[in-house]
This record gives sequence, structure tokens and C-alpha cells, in this order.
Amino acid sequence: MTIHVSEEVRYPPRELDFSRNIDRRLVHRSAVSEVFLTDILPVGKDRVWCAAQLPLTHSYYNDHLQPARLFDPVLMVECCRQAAIAGSHFHMEIPEGTTMIVDNFEYKADRLPGAVIERGPGELCIGTSFFKETSPRTGRLRKGRVEQQLYVNGSLVGLHTMRTSFLKDNQAAALRHSQRGTPAPLTSQFQEGTPPSLTPALVGRSNPANVVLSQPLTDSDTIRAKVTPWLGNKALFDHDYDHYPAMTLTEAARQLALLGVADPREYHPTTFAADFLSYAELDFPLTARAERSDSDTSEPHTTAVFEQSGREIARISVSLRHTEGVR
Repeated sequence: MTIHVSEEVRYPPRELDFSRNIDRRLVHRSAVSEVFLTDILPVGKDRVWCAAQLPLTHSYYNDHLQPARLFDPVLMVECCRQAAIAGSHFHMEIPEGTTMIVDNFEYKADRLPGAVIERGPGELCIGTSFFKETSPRTGRLRKGRVEQQLYVNGSLVGLHTMRTSFLKDNQAAALRHSQRGTPAPLTSQFQEGTPPSLTPALVGRSNPANVVLSQPLTDSDTIRAKVTPWLGNKALFDHDYDHYPAMTLTEAARQLALLGVADPREYHPTTFAADFLSYAELDFPLTARAERSDSDTSEPHTTAVFEQSGREIARISVSLRHTEGVR
């Protein structure tokens, strides 16, 4: 993935504010505690800067066993998602009642020293450029792309791109119904149950509530597991969903990658590349298959293939890096 950062947009034109959260509705969140953006500043045409405060004690994003204390790359992707949504509403005038569907994203963060957690919360600045694709017939916005650069405490730490589709809420509901033939159930219609029984340490976690896999099976270089996140995890399910969201599948891909290494405590994800082909339904079994694509033990690379009802619905590649020497 290559994203060029031009000199004139490298830094925001003023200091961004980290003192309070922005309106939770701008990032499609129910709980204020799940809002990480603190400021949004439009600059130029189709570009915004966003500020985000990275937490130190979050029950999900800070639940890791690695001795190298690094900000969670999945948290970084979530902040990018929030910046893209807020920027779309705030700067591109996307109306309320619009569903944004993630088609694919890529995240690369190979500058690990810049992501080390210090004494205070991290101050993340995200520069976002928007690229619109409109319908030639109606002129309505149908698809969009964002390119984002991430700076923590002034140091460039990552790059992110994402492609999305835009539908009115009633159009999205009609699409879901036509694909399934029946209305899609909501997470609130299911019993929360209990967290998966997989030992959390096997996927680099300490809290069972943050485990999203169960019943792993290893066959040669292939690992298979069921995707069974706990619906009571409000970091993953902040509000009602009629499917497993993209960030839940991303977490599953991360955990599959960590299952494939000898000691998950020694590795940190540095890249994600995700393609979402269809919705991950809540009421059908969902499995994931991860295959190693190389034998490099210092930077193992895996691809998680998600399958449901006999077809592939998503594919997420994850690269890990050994964190020796990063503290």
C-alpha cells in the first residue's frame, strides 16, 4: 500500500483540541465512552483533520499480554473509521439516515516505536482525504474512498485507506431483505450467552470477554475456528447490529494470526488488508480459515478466509512483527 503525503497537508493548520469527545452521533456510536475523536477541522477541498485521544485503560483495546506496550492497531483502524464517518457528515454533508458499508480497507503501521504507550493518553491526529464517486444518472453519492495518515504525538505511525458504499437506511434494509429473503435479526434478539471457552492467552488476551473464536483446529499450516464473539462485549457491539460488523471480523483475523505463532505475547500486528464480500449473518454458523503464506517467523503473514453457508464472505490478511527490542 502506498499513500503519498504532500508537504502542504502534512500537518493541520492549527492545534487540534483533545479536551472533550465530539458528538457520538457523528461517529455512529451509542456510548460516549466508545467515541475517541475529540476534534474535527475541515481544510481545503475534501480534506479534514481529526484528533483522537487513545485510552490507557480500555477494557478491550488495552487488554493485551504483550510486554511491549503499544497502542492497539485495531484501535487505530477504529479511529480512522470514526474520522471517515465524522468527516463525511461534517464536511461532505452526508445526511443522517445514511448507511455506510465498508467494502475494503488497508492499514499499515510499521513504525512501532512511535506507537509505544507512554505515561499519558496518546494524542492521535488523522489527516483524511475524501474521494467521491457519484451516480452518472442521478448525481447521488454512491461510493467513496478515504486516504488517511496517522500521527501519534507528532510522529507518523500509520497509513490507512478505506472504500465504502453509501445507501439510504431504507435502501440498506431492502437490500438486506432481498439478499436473505427474510428480515435480518438484530443482536438484541439473541441471548448474550457467555464468552467463548478458548483460553484467552492463546490469542494474546487476558479477558475471556474479548475472545471472539472457539473450537480451533489445526491441520498442517491451516487453522480453522468458529467465529463466536460474545454479544455482551459493548466495545464490539456498541449498539444493535443485524450482522457481525467489520471490526469484529478484523479482531477474529488478528486472533487467528496469533493462534499460529508459538507465543502470541511476542508479536504485534502491523498490517491489515480486508475485503468484505457479503454480510456476516448472525443466525448462521460463521467459520474462519487462516493459512500462512510464508515461513518468516519474525514477520509471519496469514490470510483469514471467512465462510458462511458454503461461501466466502470476507478475506482479511494480517502481518505480525516480533516486538523484541520495542518497549
